[in-house]
Amino acid sequence: MRSCLLALACVTFPALARASGGEAMSSPAPAYSAWQGARHPGPPPAWFDRAPAPLPEQPEVPRRAFELVTEGAGAVPECRSSVALGCAGLAGGMELGLQALYRPTPSFAIGGTFRLDALSLQRAGASGEANASAWLAGVVARLDFVERGLFDPYAELALGVGSLRAVTHAPNGSVRDAVDVAAAARVAVGLDVALSSWVRVGPSLGYARFAHGTFTRCAGFECRTFSPEWASVPNALTSLGLRVTMAVGEAL
Repeated sequence: MRSCLLALACVTFPALARASGGEAMSSPAPAYSAWQGARHPGPPPAWFDRAPAPLPEQPEVPRRAFELVTEGAGAVPECRSSVALGCAGLAGGMELGLQALYRPTPSFAIGGTFRLDALSLQRAGASGEANASAWLAGVVARLDFVERGLFDPYAELALGVGSLRAVTHAPNGSVRDAVDVAAAARVAVGLDVALSSWVRVGPSLGYARFAHGTFTRCAGFECRTFSPEWASVPNALTSLGLRVTMAVGEAL
């Protein structure tokens, strides 16, 4: 009996070993096992995936068809004669300007202008106290470079007539020079800043030139006519001032 059991074991065990070896060869073990930890977060979105914010737009301030312009400025005279009389003894003064304009398009305006100068600031070393005055009236045309927006740069030209006066007060009496009518031209540039479509303010730089022939000089009750090179009236004015523009009418 014992020998029969021993023979059965010798036959059964090798067969089981061969069977298990065959199963191992038919289904190999995987190279690695699945990750069991927490999943890593994905990459953050790139900055260019988000559309950039739009740039702020300049406020659209339309121009209007009619304008009234007032200006206050300081003025410096240019004198034809270097003799310390009248204009040659003056350092500067004040200037006031007024314009009424029609603006058919945003880039062009035309109208009338009037300017008045009063010069009384004395130059150092002048012999005697002096004062002078001038006015200019004419037609003005203006070219505007920006049709809409806060800023309104421009250049303008005025052509017309003017009148010039100068008085010198000396110990032995007063001398008065006068030019009743003179041809006049003025150019100016400036930059207006729109507070609204109705109001603009800004600086302005201008140069006015007068051309005349003879002038009249009076001392006491005696008056004589002289050639223009001896005139003590200003023959040109440079001004720098601030202008205020009131606009009305339909938007352009």
